[in-house]
Amino acid sequence: MARLLRRGLVVVATLIVVLVLALWGASRFGVVQEMVRTRVLALLRASVEAQVDLGGVGGTLGRSLVLRDLRVAVAGHSVARVPRVEIVYAPLALLRGRLLVRRFTLVAPRVRLVREHGAWRLPQLAGGGGSSRMALEVRTLEVRDGRVAVAQLDAPTPRRLAAAAVELTAAAAIGPRGSDLAIRDLRFTPRGAAATAVHASGRLAAETGGAVQVRDLRLATARTRLDADGQLLPAREVRGRLALVLDAGELRALMPASPLLTDVVATGDTSGPWRAVELSLQADLGTAGTVRGHVRADLGTQPVVYAASAEFAGLDPGAAVAGLVRAQANGRARARGRGIGLEAPLAYRLALGRSAVGERTACIAPARGSSRPRARAGSAPASSPVRFRRTASPPACASSIWRRSSRARPGGSRPRRASPGEGSTP
Repeated sequence: MARLLRRGLVVVATLIVVLVLALWGASRFGVVQEMVRTRVLALLRASVEAQVDLGGVGGTLGRSLVLRDLRVAVAGHSVARVPRVEIVYAPLALLRGRLLVRRFTLVAPRVRLVREHGAWRLPQLAGGGGSSRMALEVRTLEVRDGRVAVAQLDAPTPRRLAAAAVELTAAAAIGPRGSDLAIRDLRFTPRGAAATAVHASGRLAAETGGAVQVRDLRLATARTRLDADGQLLPAREVRGRLALVLDAGELRALMPASPLLTDVVATGDTSGPWRAVELSLQADLGTAGTVRGHVRADLGTQPVVYAASAEFAGLDPGAAVAGLVRAQANGRARARGRGIGLEAPLAYRLALGRSAVGERTACIAPARGSSRPRARAGSAPASSPVRFRRTASPPACASSIWRRSSRARPGGSRPRRASPGEGSTP
């Protein structure tokens, strides 16, 4: 019996070797390559609503596939062209219900993204295919010498930007439980804007239930840097940290309409259960001052209930954001509310130290107030501009502050000055 089993195993092994050699030899014949090209091209055309062309295929059946001169166009306009795509796969993984790609390489891809008439010119995924329950794993995803060009032709001033010399090494996995993207190294050089070379890395994971994880995410240029790490478990817990060094000049180079005038160095930390999330913020705005804040929020209520406090020193809104008033503000503020917006109820307290607005120096007394939306019976909440009222200043001070009133006037009436006998609360 044992001898018969050994002979059977030898026969099976011999058949496997012969089959592999036959596949290897067949993959070299032009007629087989043309059959594979036709099949791959039909699959690509059925997957996207675009014009897809494929110059040729190569590789070894059962191990690798090479696509040559892959082109994608929308309405006759070229969107992507890849001279060479290399795919190394493991067919036996299909027996375990997953598609395993050991290496997926794009060589010298060229992508052109154009926006005109309010829409991006992009290929759309074909509908009606349904979603596959098979897991996909790409152990190594590579881009060599890539280029992505972006053209906004419908902007008031048409803009053209590009990411040149794109080099990417990453890994990806998609399955019924979620998706995972690990960027080991991403580098490119911006073109069309006065920005320095970009380097990025990190890992992002999203579960089907809504949980999201960001691990060691880093995006950096020579003058700007963003670091992030955190976890979001909906209805359960939040944890995260963010550090930002933002160069205002680089931001304006990419977004000319940006009103930011000063560089920003900021950090943010958040943690806690869903019903008691704590958020701490610190920002150094250079010559525009510094701000420190703390927020405690209950994310389990709708709308969100929160309590916030802030301390600021040398705060100059006009030096930070174009168009705002120039000032030098020092003090503290506290606020409690439910929901965000002009119609949301709010209670606050503001205490300012020696400050200046324009060329006026002010010593401002503490003030407090509240705002609650009012609406007529059977009507929607009022949406007219909110009226402000100025709080009377103590005799030793030469200026005063504006605080929000709970009443709104139609037509946007101007604020009025408080009479000498008015208090600081309504």
